[in-house]
Amino acid sequence: MSEKKNHRLLVPSMGEGVSEVTIVSWLKKEGDKIEKDDPIVEVSTDKVDTEISSPHEGFLISIFCKEGDTVAVDKLIAQISEDKNAPVISEQPLQEEPEDSKVSKFESHDNQKDQKSNFPESNLNQKGIRLPEYKSSAVFAGYIAASPLARKMAADFNISLGDVEGSGLYGRVTKDDIEKYVRSHSESNLPREEDLLLTKVLTEKKDSKEYLQGVEVKRVKMTKIRRLTAEHMVRSVRTSPHATLTIEVNLNNVLQYKTEKAQEFLEKNSCKLTLTSFFISASIFALQAHPEVNCSIDGDDILYKDDINIGCAVATETGLLVPVLKKTNKFSLDEVAIELASLVTKARNNKLEPQDIVGGTFSITNPGMYGTLNAQPIINQPQVGILSIGCLTERPVLRENNWQSHSFCQIGLTFDHRVIDGEGAAKFLGSIKEFLENYS
Repeated sequence: MSEKKNHRLLVPSMGEGVSEVTIVSWLKKEGDKIEKDDPIVEVSTDKVDTEISSPHEGFLISIFCKEGDTVAVDKLIAQISEDKNAPVISEQPLQEEPEDSKVSKFESHDNQKDQKSNFPESNLNQKGIRLPEYKSSAVFAGYIAASPLARKMAADFNISLGDVEGSGLYGRVTKDDIEKYVRSHSESNLPREEDLLLTKVLTEKKDSKEYLQGVEVKRVKMTKIRRLTAEHMVRSVRTSPHATLTIEVNLNNVLQYKTEKAQEFLEKNSCKLTLTSFFISASIFALQAHPEVNCSIDGDDILYKDDINIGCAVATETGLLVPVLKKTNKFSLDEVAIELASLVTKARNNKLEPQDIVGGTFSITNPGMYGTLNAQPIINQPQVGILSIGCLTERPVLRENNWQSHSFCQIGLTFDHRVIDGEGAAKFLGSIKEFLENYS
């Protein structure tokens, strides 16, 4: 008889920039029979809620994380076995790390004893970090033990793991150790990322009630998506010098075309031809003409992107989501409208997958649907631009000695002034205006 297999269920990769998940709810309990591809657990990231399915058939032997826990990608969360009575396996070993990170893991302990970090001091100084005297962390046969998230943070700050004193099991370097290191060696005494969210206010409690400057208040904890959005907004403003330019666009030709094609499009594709689709198509046109708006900044390098991936903000019951239309470089208007309708439906039904909300190179938001004339939105990092669309307004226009009613709206580009100057932003908006006003 062949030996029955045990399987470890790990947190899978959730897409670009996602390093951890929060366990929302377990959909199966210990002892349950599991079929391949059965949803096992619902998790939440800073981008989307989703389910993790079982890649194996068997029984759910053990659950290692409780609801509400925050767990790193590649961390063991459950055990599945073909044997219902299999013994519980041990937690994930320290050495289970992604293979592609081993180059940075195996640093010679002997060589480090008499050296400071081998990272360029100028790079550290740019982040406000002074080189300290060497402090020992856990080293096993040349391997410095650290969590995956700690390794990523150390790389982001150009910190050698050998300089960080680990507080985890057997001296393992953790996320908290990296944060402590940065704070203690920063000339600006950088606060924790979570402390960047809001300025603390001093309240007074009296007779089971809470007051702020004499006004009674009701304290409500932020939802996860609201807190993560707030943290992202604060981080973006601290990262990019924001500037906004606004231009007015005559949409008469676009609206005439939309009216003529709306019914035919609906019957053919079972979805509506929306005004936002025209703005996405116009943005694709403008981004091809102005590639500096379709880039990111990495230190003193500019990363120009081949693909044009448009993130479109969608309001949902749980908060704002930004699903991404991928590889739109050659999309027709119809293709844009169909893909947009699909993503909006998934967003509002909480069916977005992790890959649906990552990889954006430019974003669009449409507060005009609520009557807003214009806006100054926050850039979605690591992008360098976001387009806002204002509401439609009617105005008489003189054409060939006749007064006609035309529809206008204001559109604004909020841009990262490190890489885009005022002239470039104005030309980008001019390209969008040209596309829309001459649409036929």
